[in-house]
Amino acid sequence: MKRLAVYSAATIVGLITAAGMAASTAPYGVAAFIRDHKLTRYTVALADLDGDKKPEALIYAMATSEGGGQTDLCGSGGCDLHVLAMTPTGYREITIITVARPPVRVLATTTHGWRDLGVMVAGGGIVRGYEARLRYDGHSYPDNPTVSPAVRLQAIAGKQIIGEDGGQMTDTSSTAIEHSAAVPGVEEEGLDGSIGPYGVGAHMTVRNHTEFVAGHYFYARNPIDIGLTGGMHGDHLVLHGDDGSTFNLHFESVSPASKPPLTFYNSTSLVGTWTKGKTTLPVTLGMNLIGGPQGASRYEDVTKEPASVFEARARHFINGALSGNKTEAASATSFPLNIGNRRGFVRTRQELFRRWEEIFTPCLLSRLKLAVPHEMFVHDGLAMVSNGTVWFDAKGATSIDTPNCERVS
Repeated sequence: MKRLAVYSAATIVGLITAAGMAASTAPYGVAAFIRDHKLTRYTVALADLDGDKKPEALIYAMATSEGGGQTDLCGSGGCDLHVLAMTPTGYREITIITVARPPVRVLATTTHGWRDLGVMVAGGGIVRGYEARLRYDGHSYPDNPTVSPAVRLQAIAGKQIIGEDGGQMTDTSSTAIEHSAAVPGVEEEGLDGSIGPYGVGAHMTVRNHTEFVAGHYFYARNPIDIGLTGGMHGDHLVLHGDDGSTFNLHFESVSPASKPPLTFYNSTSLVGTWTKGKTTLPVTLGMNLIGGPQGASRYEDVTKEPASVFEARARHFINGALSGNKTEAASATSFPLNIGNRRGFVRTRQELFRRWEEIFTPCLLSRLKLAVPHEMFVHDGLAMVSNGTVWFDAKGATSIDTPNCERVS
């Protein structure tokens, strides 16, 4: 459990998306939670998880009033899912699941008296997504569905309580909670994946989830933006690169709840081919929910340096790790380096060299091979690659989330 919070009672006005539940039957505390966290884009669902005949609340939170119109609670793997339990005066927070994607399900199985939860896992290097089971451990649910103790579901089961339109609830007044359809307009889509053996990233501007406006793609090892033009034809996307390449792509979704036609809104990846001259290679690009400010302003919460300088330092760390060049990696490290998994901190270059094999495991290196240190996601003054495998501050790599390297099985 990451942290505990207790919220006072408050009256809910409007509608909550829990099978059409009216505000008058909704429990106290939810509106206070939303107000305290300044949420502006979210979905609330109610379900009895512990069998006491009283509902718990699950809040899928995407954005706050401090996010400048961006989905500031979302990372490359998804957004924040809060699980709140009943108290006599309101709610206490049981868990924050930090990389969740809808649909969210309440499963038929129970652990320690609480129903298991199912969430979608995709993005941030996990292109072929899957649904993960989260079990209550007596105190909380796992806060990261991509790693143990979460487990991969072998079959889709359970009642869906937050659908793929999760996150589209908007509060633009005070305590009103209203569900609305996806808000039309221009949005920024971040993607990463591969062209053949090459790691790539892409950024696309789309309108109404169905119209390609502009975009570019880039290679992880040589992050020079290559302009894209083209358009959508049904669930297919044909794009032409300034380098003479052509993408023929179609939308795919790992969620059985996604119904055709697939668009940027209800899909999880773009799959197809890249052709240039006589060369054709397979393409897979996962939706990353990166978005956010572009160009010079992207890293303003991290550093005052130009984006090119900051990204070059991140590349030095990754290249040093992959090549075994300890000096190069150390030169792009911000000590003390948090290596996670309860292994503490690496405080000096000498300690980094001494613990090199312990830190840079084959599993971790396999994740770094797909890292794209360009147009990185930024949160809380840090930028990340590979779905949070490595976080960078203004001086270099500051945290390695080694458990994130483990695969759910």
